[in-house]
Amino acid sequence: MRAQVNFIARRKKGDTRKTKEFSSRTLRIGRATNQEIFLPDIRVAYEHAQIVEEADNAIYLEAKALSGVRINDEPAASAALAPGTRIGVGSYEIRVREPSPDFDLILDVEQVQTEQATDEALLRNAKIDLAATGLSKRRWSWILFIGILLWFFFIPLVGSYIGPVQKLLKAVPGLPSNNVWNSGDLAPAHHFFQNECRTCHQTPFIRVKNEACTDCHRKTHQHADTAKFEGMENINEARCTSCHEEHNGSGILVRDDTLCSNCHSELSGLLGKDTSVMDVSDFGGGHPEFRVSIPVVGSKSGPGGSVDPAGHRVRVRLSDAKDLKESNTLLFSHKAHLKPEGVRTLYVPKNPEGARVQEDSAGERKILQCENCHVPDSGGFRMQPITFDRFCKDCHRLTFEPVDKNRVLPHGEVDEVVFFLQQYYKSRALEGGFEDPGAPDVVRRRRPGREPLTQQEKREALQWAAEKAREITDQVFMYRSCHTCHNVARGDITASSWNIAPVRIPQHWMPMAVFNHAKHTTMECLDCHKAENSENGSDILLTSIEKCQGCHGGVHDRARLASTCIDCHKFHIGKELFGPDTRATPVVAVKPKPDAGD
Repeated sequence: MRAQVNFIARRKKGDTRKTKEFSSRTLRIGRATNQEIFLPDIRVAYEHAQIVEEADNAIYLEAKALSGVRINDEPAASAALAPGTRIGVGSYEIRVREPSPDFDLILDVEQVQTEQATDEALLRNAKIDLAATGLSKRRWSWILFIGILLWFFFIPLVGSYIGPVQKLLKAVPGLPSNNVWNSGDLAPAHHFFQNECRTCHQTPFIRVKNEACTDCHRKTHQHADTAKFEGMENINEARCTSCHEEHNGSGILVRDDTLCSNCHSELSGLLGKDTSVMDVSDFGGGHPEFRVSIPVVGSKSGPGGSVDPAGHRVRVRLSDAKDLKESNTLLFSHKAHLKPEGVRTLYVPKNPEGARVQEDSAGERKILQCENCHVPDSGGFRMQPITFDRFCKDCHRLTFEPVDKNRVLPHGEVDEVVFFLQQYYKSRALEGGFEDPGAPDVVRRRRPGREPLTQQEKREALQWAAEKAREITDQVFMYRSCHTCHNVARGDITASSWNIAPVRIPQHWMPMAVFNHAKHTTMECLDCHKAENSENGSDILLTSIEKCQGCHGGVHDRARLASTCIDCHKFHIGKELFGPDTRATPVVAVKPKPDAGD
């Protein structure tokens, strides 16, 4: 059952309310600290009662203490609970409220009479006291107090500072070592120092400081960068144990969404109304539309534009259709590549890997699927980068000379292509036997035995080679291979240069979120990415939040898959480190290499 328990405290300056949520078939009531409904009253037993959900979904109260409980002011040992039922336990009253769609049971817990008033009532009704038996309360209280203090405090404390004493206390059964202070098991990752309490508890009786954590976790980053978001100093100064609660076994990480929504549900108030970060309270109904990070491409560095050297990105919501265009200069059509009848190919695939090849009157065709080009990485989270040599060259062969169809151009920088063509035609001109109607006789003539050329013949052959390379270069860049997929502009004519607009295919559209493709294999690619009708390479083919909300709901959703904040978002994502990084190596600035095809 899903239960909500409201602890109400009434004071002169106003009432306070603390709410806890539970998901269990049993709620325990008592004075022990492990009870779900903790009642710090000496008249309440450690395990006084429990609330149980039976197989028929009825909810009952069962008293475990001999003193029982009060149901609507009448003593009882058990009772069925209904809205309006009042349960009396010691000086506390537990009221049952009407359930809500999210909770099967809602309880209000309030101390209705002070301990002083209860004590006075007991004294008035007492028939006998301890003094009448001849025993002194003060004497026995001091004896028990000093005994407990020595046995459970001073003896373990001496052992904590003196190693041999500690070994003796732990070796002899029944003697109190500092294990009596242990409130629970450590997380598995911390088991290797579970007997070294001072690794974390560096100062006795002082709560664990962040420095004790960052001594080991040096590369842990802040939650947000203070230079980017004003008003984030408090969250970056928060204690590690606010989220990571140790001595709870494997459950060291707090996964409750309230930890995130306490701040993110009212960010506009914390960071100011001008902040671009919108309020979020729950994925099912309190989450704004997704935003994608689009690389900014300018036009100051060349005719085709260039990527901002600082890697600047603009974040645009998927609902903003007007601005939802990628500054991508690649001429690409998903629709043309996803034709049901397939695309024409220049060869028969040696290893089609699931692609179907069929013959028709137009020649060989290959039916492409999304997975032919979009291949997940080893972890299944993101897609591997799209490169020409791996995914495109089998169909788009960069041939340039009809008489030599096996020779293809390299896919790379402009200077590399120009140099390749120059060297190719120089080599063919000096070898001879090149069948070109426009070539001089010394180039077309086959030379038996490769007799040496005269200086005049070399000059004639190399002059033709230079003109031929220039002619083919113009055709390749402006009319044939490069022009098919790229925006090409002629540069300085005297220098015979070309400017190809850079291509930047983003690998991380939502760098602030995590998405695992491997966990969505039951979906088809086209269910979320409407690529079959896209004819422009600048189209952003990502699905909206509405599609995700069809399967994923909020943390309390019962009809859909309950999803928490940390399912998609990580916490330590700031650039600044949480603690001093004394082991970090210096960072050397390296000029990034251009993407393939730039």
